[in-house]
Amino acid sequence: DNDFCTKDFCLPEHGGCGHFEVPPEILCDDDDECTRDVCDPYLGCLNIDLGPECCDDVNECTIDICDKVLGCTYIPVDCDDGDGNTYDFCHWINGCNTVPYDFVSKK
Repeated sequence: DNDFCTKDFCLPEHGGCGHFEVPPEILCDDDDECTRDVCDPYLGCLNIDLGPECCDDVNECTIDICDKVLGCTYIPVDCDDGDGNTYDFCHWINGCNTVPYDFVSKK
């Protein structure tokens, strides 16, 4: 049928051929968790890079990466400024924050 997304077969005993659609996640799987596997009937398999946005967890306290094997991975941000006189923490919206310990102890 000239469709890259189907598998063709013939049944000579029935006098004809046929075809069936194969799901793109099976037919076009490239074993890369960072791509979307699709099939175009005219072009065949396409493995579309999802880019860094695909793993964005909207959390400023993580570094979002896509590992080709593991998929989305979220690495905690290290907010330590190296100053022992400050309390360093991460807020999911604002990211890293540093507050002097004397300010924290007055609360």
